[in-house]
Amino acid sequence: MTDREYLGKIIKQAREEKGWTQQELADEMDMDLRTVRKVEDGKGNPLATVLAGYMYLLEISPNILFRVEPCEEGILMDHLFRQLLNLKPEHIMMVCESAVHIRKWRDNHPDVLTLQDYFDAVNKDEVNETN
Repeated sequence: MTDREYLGKIIKQAREEKGWTQQELADEMDMDLRTVRKVEDGKGNPLATVLAGYMYLLEISPNILFRVEPCEEGILMDHLFRQLLNLKPEHIMMVCESAVHIRKWRDNHPDVLTLQDYFDAVNKDEVNETN
């Protein structure tokens, strides 16, 4: 995926999450509908000031847009970013800490595939902690 395609997918996703049509976004940005379509199709290269407008209006994360390699995971990260904005800061931290904890546990237990495997692994971990 190219940088332009990545930008287009993120803008389209954010616009749809907001419940806006392309025309509504064009109106908010004071631009032509064809310009919005071109950017969402991955064929546009907006000026920095226009890009800043997209990021502000659609709550797009600049860190994710500019620092993550263009990929589906980046698009997911940007979606999650907007979801987290609905939470209080302390709840954002709780969600992130919980996700990191669970992800590390899963990475350390790749052989856990079933519920029984999970119970066995938890029991084994408890035994190891008491020794």
